[in-house]
Amino acid sequence: MGDSSTVAVLGLGGLGLNGVAIAALRSAKVYGVDINTSKFSQARELGAINCATSWEHFSNEKFDVVIDFAGVQQTIGAAMSTVRPGGTTVVVGLAAETIQFTTTDLVTKNIALRGSTSASLEEFRQVILLLESGALQPQIKQIPFGDVPNGLEMLGSGQVSDRLYVVPSDAVEI
Repeated sequence: MGDSSTVAVLGLGGLGLNGVAIAALRSAKVYGVDINTSKFSQARELGAINCATSWEHFSNEKFDVVIDFAGVQQTIGAAMSTVRPGGTTVVVGLAAETIQFTTTDLVTKNIALRGSTSASLEEFRQVILLLESGALQPQIKQIPFGDVPNGLEMLGSGQVSDRLYVVPSDAVEI
């Protein structure tokens, strides 16, 4: 993703919101999609131009990059159909079910399809520089070790807008 890219972020949870912020800091035009409208305000604060509950709202846009943080059947299909010819679809979200899609868009539009669980060393360096400069404020929230089950439940139901983390020293003594 380069400067002035048009980027769609599907799934505005903790990772997706951080994705919005990083893309916006790289001068991308960022659009957010999530079924939960309560995430839109934070996404706009982080640099999203517009947000919607469906990718169809942006049917006139052809995105250079579509990053799918949800990774479910509906979002992967949307990602493949909304990325421009020669564009890139990145799937970050892990689905429990098998995902199916036709290869027509992939082949005829010459789409690059990538999976991602991490970043390159250079990308880590860039993020560290953004953090050190204060330009990037990570969307994270610490929860106590004893609240992990509740945190996972909240993640599963879409109630969390930050990336949750636990400090092991907060562990409950047995």
